Amino acid sequence: MANNFPKQDILKISRAEASRTVPVLLSSPHSGTGLPYDFNYSCDPALLHKANDLYVDFLFAPLIEEGFTMVQARCSRTYIDVNRTIASLPPYLGRSFDKASQEGWGLIWTQVAKEQGLLDLVDIYTKASQPDEADIIKRIREYWVPYHITLRKELQSLKDRFGYAILIDCHSSPGEKIKGDLGSCGLKSDIEVSNCNGLSSRPEILAFLGDRFRAHGMDVGINELYLGGHVLKQHSLTDRDVQGLQIEINRDLYLTEDGKALHMANTQKMRSILSETLTAMAQEFSQPKEEFSPVLPEELRQPVAR
Repeated sequence: MANNFPKQDILKISRAEASRTVPVLLSSPHSGTGLPYDFNYSCDPALLHKANDLYVDFLFAPLIEEGFTMVQARCSRTYIDVNRTIASLPPYLGRSFDKASQEGWGLIWTQVAKEQGLLDLVDIYTKASQPDEADIIKRIREYWVPYHITLRKELQSLKDRFGYAILIDCHSSPGEKIKGDLGSCGLKSDIEVSNCNGLSSRPEILAFLGDRFRAHGMDVGINELYLGGHVLKQHSLTDRDVQGLQIEINRDLYLTEDGKALHMANTQKMRSILSETLTAMAQEFSQPKEEFSPVLPEELRQPVAR
């Protein structure tokens, strides 16, 4: 697996015909696998690949034909993580203040797990190959900024047409059954739906999704392990006309046992469940209700990073 990522391919926008558009934007910030040419990693590139939310864009793709719009980051999250604040700088710069960065999973990842779901970590860079400030600024300008500008433009387009928008941030996580010497960071439930502990969406949308997934026989977590990351904070907590939620899917539901490929029968089932559930949500909440303007308490300004 070599560096093979053309700069012009930094993100992908997928949408249906304008006449079929619904007011829902899907964000897939972690499903990209591209390795840019200036990514001077020293670890096994297969470990970088496993760190991505593999095939999440494929799971949600049927919704595009139902009128949803999807924005996907195309490069690996280990190069630059667009679901992090630009203040989440790597610890070696001496200006890191958030937990994700301290653990090596900030804006610029510095560590990666040896195996899917394990907390046994290896360094991505040697000391000599670590990106300096100029390198990080370049990555921010070329990858992070275009992703968030695109999300903002797409949300504004939906708001101009419908008066509001629903933002779904799409993710996956290793299952909890996979554990290492340092423990597991895996997802306990089949699927988790979050809204920053009630701050980024109306509660009835969250409840609707939870009930609908349960009707499909799924074990559903609500605001448990992953509350919502920077995408929701940037585009939903700051805009009363955007209802933001995060969906986290347990990878055991759709990957093969080694976590490297799609289990096709399970994948088709998961795609069907997601398509039915989110299409029903779009129909149920087809009109904006009362104004929603959450106030963000100080103690909740740092949701668990995704």
